[in-house]
Amino acid sequence: MPPQPRHRAQAELETLITAAEVNREKWAKAVAELAARGRPCHREEGMLRHANEKLALFRQSQTVLRDGDQGKR
Repeated sequence: MPPQPRHRAQAELETLITAAEVNREKWAKAVAELAARGRPCHREEGMLRHANEKLALFRQSQTVLRDGDQGKR
């Protein structure tokens, strides 16, 4: 059976990326606000790192899906 296009997976991944970007911005804003007030923000910095890592993994998956589909055409 020949490979099938992954349009649904790509669309779902785009939705996940958008949500991850919103989450990353939320934590970046929290870190900036706390830092500006001179408050400790270790938890928020950790959450921001986690959000960045998750977003990077989603983008890597997006690249694999996209490049895989292009290579099969």
